[in-house]
Amino acid sequence: MSCRGDYFALEAGVRLRPVPEMGVCLAYTARRPALHRLNAASWLIASLCDGRSLAEVAADYRAALSGEAGSETALRQGLEQLVALGVIRRVGRGDVALERGRIQ
Repeated sequence: MSCRGDYFALEAGVRLRPVPEMGVCLAYTARRPALHRLNAASWLIASLCDGRSLAEVAADYRAALSGEAGSETALRQGLEQLVALGVIRRVGRGDVALERGRIQ
């Protein structure tokens, strides 16, 4: 994963449906139709990907986990897996305002 100022957002058509009583979130990916079950860590990462930069996602992820050991590795792996599943995508810096406007 590149660290050169990447920004992340939900992939177009992705729908997230939290199931808090089970501690998971269901993610439907429209481009590659599938239903994915996200654990709490992946759910947190996906919810932070609203056009934020990698640095912003990392800071908010660390804050949510209170600096738990191994959080950097878990974040990197989580981002890579969510991109591979088509739940999130990297966006260019110029797309950030558009992404934040679409999601909010």
